[in-house]
Amino acid sequence: MTITLRADASCDEGRPAAVPPVGRASDADVQVWTQALCQLQRRPDDTLAISVNLPFCAMRCGYCSSDVQVTTDGREVDMYLDALLLQMDGVVALAGREREVVQVHVGGGTPNLLADAQLERLVAGLRARFRLLPETEWSIECDPRRCSAGQFDTLRRLGFRHLHLGMADLDADVQRASGRIQSASVMADVVAMARHARFETVQVDLVCGLPRQTEARRRPGTSSRSPPMPCRPA
Repeated sequence: MTITLRADASCDEGRPAAVPPVGRASDADVQVWTQALCQLQRRPDDTLAISVNLPFCAMRCGYCSSDVQVTTDGREVDMYLDALLLQMDGVVALAGREREVVQVHVGGGTPNLLADAQLERLVAGLRARFRLLPETEWSIECDPRRCSAGQFDTLRRLGFRHLHLGMADLDADVQRASGRIQSASVMADVVAMARHARFETVQVDLVCGLPRQTEARRRPGTSSRSPPMPCRPA
């Protein structure tokens, strides 16, 4: 069973949000959530996969329709983490603490917008409340424009093994039209840093259907504006 954690930081009670969570959870949402966890409680051998949503971005890309909050205020992230930890407490109270977790995925938003201390707090909260094993698969989504070697070292130390990098498109015209500028050289540098940090997998995510995209521009090496990113075996 996959449990999606996305808190409503504006809810004083810190109660669970809806799945998919949009805004403040209604009483009906909470009832559905509670019933699902109570059913899980009756299946003690079932494993869990946990999906954590961090809905914060420094800026919104032109093609994005996700429910995100544009902010660089760390205090807002801290308030959200407060609510998220309360939501985890509610899950544990209903589903139990000793259930094995086989996968944790942290998505956004932009998870690497968080400071190292905030990422450490999130991971510590998960480890304190769920049964996470050495073989549990940990993955995280990152914006390449905010990546650094130090940040990658922190993620590896916290247990993250799989990295998802949002690239969207490397063509300069497409990038300007979609409001997300990042060069091929930046992507190559970030991939090299990820390999040096020894992530087990590095996934580069593309987006189709962006403004000014054409079939020709999607073929490697056909755009003089953005040379293809070098791809070498790890």
